[in-house]
Amino acid sequence: MEEVLDVTHKEIDRTRVLSDLNERKITQLIAAKKLRLSERQIRRLLVQLKNQGTTSILSKKRGRPSNRSLSKELKHSALSLVQNHYVDFGPKLANEYL
Repeated sequence: MEEVLDVTHKEIDRTRVLSDLNERKITQLIAAKKLRLSERQIRRLLVQLKNQGTTSILSKKRGRPSNRSLSKELKHSALSLVQNHYVDFGPKLANEYL
């Protein structure tokens, strides 16, 4: 049974460039410029691709919450303050008052 993966355009481009590099159609320098990465990073990605396959290209952060996200309690208290006290405020003014 095959597994279905959601893939972004960036990951598709990365796979294409790395496969071209693996087939020696392009150099590491050209691959680095195309993907806007260092040559060292390209070598690391190429080793991962050879060892783990195409799924190694996928983002490891997928499905995780952001490090910058606020706690649910803080979001709830801020929203309740805005709804109860600052109903007619726009987002910028409500942000300044909070």
